[in-house]
Amino acid sequence: MERQEWLDGLQEGDKVAIKSDSAFIARYRVAPIKRITPTRIIKVLGSQFTREGTEKGVEYRRSSLVPITKEVLEHIEQERLIGKMRNLKFEELSLNQLRNLDRILREEK
Repeated sequence: MERQEWLDGLQEGDKVAIKSDSAFIARYRVAPIKRITPTRIIKVLGSQFTREGTEKGVEYRRSSLVPITKEVLEHIEQERLIGKMRNLKFEELSLNQLRNLDRILREEK
């Protein structure tokens, strides 16, 4: 299915992924469409998107609507886990937990 065909088929309540590109990384959020106007302006999470799926009124870091795919969901999960690991306080882990982490990290190489 082509992108425009997918966008034209969207309805209020459908879940979409919002892809936000910054300088070096893409971030995704999943949310339902709140409203679609008669001129096909799509409203999601307080933002407005054109009928082509790009965010209106934003020039410097424009977001776009994309389908929810396995890759998008895995990207979201990876970002969540990275955030969780960044906040991990290693000094509060037991020796056994640290050994388990070390074993897992060695296995992945």
